[in-house]
Amino acid sequence: MRTTKRIGRGAAGVCAFLLALAPALASAQVQVTGFRPECGTPGDLLLIEGQGFPTTTTPTVTIAGTRARLLRNGPNRILCRVAPGTPTGSATVEVDGVAAPGRYTVLPPGSPVILRQSTRNAAPGQWVVLVGLRFGRHPAVTIGGISAQVRGRWRVVAAQVPNGVTGTVDVVVTNAAGQSNAACPGSLTVVPAGGSPTITNVTPSAAAPGDRITIEGQYLAPAGLVRIAWDDGAGTVLQARGISNGYDKVYSYVPPRASAGSWTVTVFTRPAPASTSYTVGTAAAPQINALRPDTGPAGTRFAILGNNLLVWGSRPDVTFDGQS
Repeated sequence: MRTTKRIGRGAAGVCAFLLALAPALASAQVQVTGFRPECGTPGDLLLIEGQGFPTTTTPTVTIAGTRARLLRNGPNRILCRVAPGTPTGSATVEVDGVAAPGRYTVLPPGSPVILRQSTRNAAPGQWVVLVGLRFGRHPAVTIGGISAQVRGRWRVVAAQVPNGVTGTVDVVVTNAAGQSNAACPGSLTVVPAGGSPTITNVTPSAAAPGDRITIEGQYLAPAGLVRIAWDDGAGTVLQARGISNGYDKVYSYVPPRASAGSWTVTVFTRPAPASTSYTVGTAAAPQINALRPDTGPAGTRFAILGNNLLVWGSRPDVTFDGQS
């Protein structure tokens, strides 16, 4: 009887120990790699990224020790909302007790927040597009402490880099209520004006007709639409359009009629165009996997599902029983 009693007590102790250890083991598997944006106000959304987030149970997310409202969660991402009453200032973001690298800045309610910036590099006179929250109807922007000319309002504004600014500086938006993002400003590296346009890289290094590409370099073009020419060196010149971020990136595509081989790509910008060579591959053949619906009388509209059906910048040619 004594032996049985001792074994029972021992088993109970082991169970209690394992139950106490379980949360620690679960937290040890959670890895938080980052979050975005870097700042916000109570009520704003926050996306947390990492690995090993629980999916069978509800993870606990805290910001400055205040529990956030969970909206969606998966094994690698958690979308939550900063809770009302979260203390302002620099804060730690935690998932089930595991802290994320870096600090999140909680701004006072009503403060502007920059979510995206068209470029991190620009010269005086160039425009930088800011996308964010609570800019207001008549926002003011300073770059390096100097007032910038501003176009736009509410959530999207463009600010012109003023003269006299050099180096890496803060970008601060102030709304009509006098609230700003000074505690969590944007960052911009101001380069000398008048540099020569150059292309340093194109990603991906090779692409098929219709594929999207990113042209990278310096002094490429003002923000907005850009004209691009593709020359195969044998008399064929194709035209394309791109969108410049205002300094070092132009987003475009390979012309649909470009044949496989080497092409010279020219971006027309001021004061002179910039060119580079690029290899065009062969486009993958279209593949139809299903029709939805797959039956119906004449005049029935249906969707075509498959792979490689659309080529960027062109309209597909569809025939039904030999008729367009």
